[in-house]
Amino acid sequence: MESLTYYSKRYNLQFYPTTKCAMTTITRSLQFDIQLINLSELPNDVKTFCIVRDPYERSISSFCHIQRHDCTALSVRGYFKLLDEYGYFDSHCWPQYYFLNWKKGYLEDVYSSFKIENIDYFVDFKNMKEELSIIMDDNIKLPHLNKWEYPAGREECDFHFGQYIDQIKKLYKNDYWLFENKLGKIC
Repeated sequence: MESLTYYSKRYNLQFYPTTKCAMTTITRSLQFDIQLINLSELPNDVKTFCIVRDPYERSISSFCHIQRHDCTALSVRGYFKLLDEYGYFDSHCWPQYYFLNWKKGYLEDVYSSFKIENIDYFVDFKNMKEELSIIMDDNIKLPHLNKWEYPAGREECDFHFGQYIDQIKKLYKNDYWLFENKLGKIC
């Protein structure tokens, strides 16, 4: 099977998707008109972008997604226990690095062309609209799809997740490297 990729003909941009990093928002945006196409169909002059998110914030979002969709009784403690015992048990908690630098056993082989060195633009999740507007030379308007807040509020969320910051840093070491070294690299 040939490798597939997300492509916006309107902006001549290839998108490397990552769960909990605006993947749904970008792929469903009518403004981008993103299509899933064969890699061989990409023009030679295509540029590539990805969205990178603070690993701490992404961990919270991953937990909330799994709790909402798969296990409503899951506690923060239970979430980190699952990560300890089973590793990255759900695609929503896989490291961003795995999505942006294809790792066998996680992403399907059709995404094997995804390599960090092929990415032209690393866009900060928090400044996504502004940075994409610069890259695309257009006024980008994105709805925030799939948004869900921690049920007890942000302060309590930070209290619970703060207890696991060392584990988050260990689990997402490569993601922290991406976040600290690649953001702002808008060529």
